[in-house]
Amino acid sequence: MRTCKSNRMWSGTKPSCRPIQCPDPYPNLPDSSTTCTDGRNYNSICFFTCQPGYSLLSSPSGIRTCRASRVWTGTANPVCIDTQRPVINCPGTISAYAESGQTTATVTWDLPTVTDNSNEALTTKQVQLEGLPPGADFSRGSHVIKMKSVIRVGILLGVHSVLLFKLFSVQPVPSSLASG
Repeated sequence: MRTCKSNRMWSGTKPSCRPIQCPDPYPNLPDSSTTCTDGRNYNSICFFTCQPGYSLLSSPSGIRTCRASRVWTGTANPVCIDTQRPVINCPGTISAYAESGQTTATVTWDLPTVTDNSNEALTTKQVQLEGLPPGADFSRGSHVIKMKSVIRVGILLGVHSVLLFKLFSVQPVPSSLASG
C-alpha cells in the first residue's frame, strides 16, 4: 500500500504488473509444432500440429489454454504418429547388349532403395519373387523381375510389395558400337 506524503510524493515503490505465464505447453515433443494466440500468457490458446507425414492421435486434443493458475488445460501430451509410407526407389529400365556372336548377356542392377520421413531406425530386406537374379545370363528378349521389400521402421514392420519391371533387350552389339 502506498500513501501520499506531505511532500506530495508517494511512499514505497511503484507497483508493477507481470503477466501470468504458463510453462511450455508441449515440452520435448518431436515431429510437431505449436502456434499460440498470445505466447504463453494467461488465456492464450495453443494449437499443437504434427509435421507433414505425421498425424495427431485422436486423443488427447492438440489444443490447450493457459489458466490463471499458470497451468495449461489438458493433462496428457498429444502424440504424433508417422503416417507417411516409406518411399521405395526402383532402378530404371536396363538395356544390355550381347557380345558379337553371343545370344546372352550377363546383367546386373542395383537393388531398390528405401527412404523414410521419420528419424527412426530403418532396415530393409529385399526378396526377389520372380526372374533371374542379378549377375545371371539373360537371353535375348524382355524379362520381368519382381521384388518385395520388407521394411522395418523403428519397431513397426511393414511389407510393401513392389513390381520391379526390368526389360533386358539382349541383342547383338550394333555395328556402330562394335567398331568404336
